[in-house]
Amino acid sequence: MSSRFESWSSRAELRAVGVTLGALVLFAGSWIALHHGWLARGEIIDTPVYETYGDAMLRGEVPYRDFGLEYPPGALPVFAVPSLLRSPEGDLDGYRIRFEAEMLVCGGLAVLFVLSALLAMDAGPVRMGLALGFTAVAPLLIGSVMLSRFDLWPAALTVGALA
Repeated sequence: MSSRFESWSSRAELRAVGVTLGALVLFAGSWIALHHGWLARGEIIDTPVYETYGDAMLRGEVPYRDFGLEYPPGALPVFAVPSLLRSPEGDLDGYRIRFEAEMLVCGGLAVLFVLSALLAMDAGPVRMGLALGFTAVAPLLIGSVMLSRFDLWPAALTVGALA
């Protein structure tokens, strides 16, 4: 392999790393912005329902048998994890904080999976920047509803499967 190709390759890799880090920071900034100003108004909150399901599972109740549930089985881990990470039962603020952290991680994973898919397609720098940028500002485009929904979990799984 020629040194000329190696230097081009390493520059492209550095650019991809830089764009990805920028997208992750932009995603986190978008997430934080949803908690402030006019973006925080009119939030429809589902986390109390999720907490009820998570707490019931921690008590040993079986979904669909011991309690009714309107979500698919793939959503159950997302409801249970925040219940596992906080105590005591019924602490809605603790649950909400951990649920939002879980969704923030899912969003970050989605950004990384988008990068993986772009690298597999040999996307150029413009395409990479636009795709990662769009992914990073998605919370602002969707609005405060993003904070209390588990949609980033299936989104991350789907993008991961595509990657």
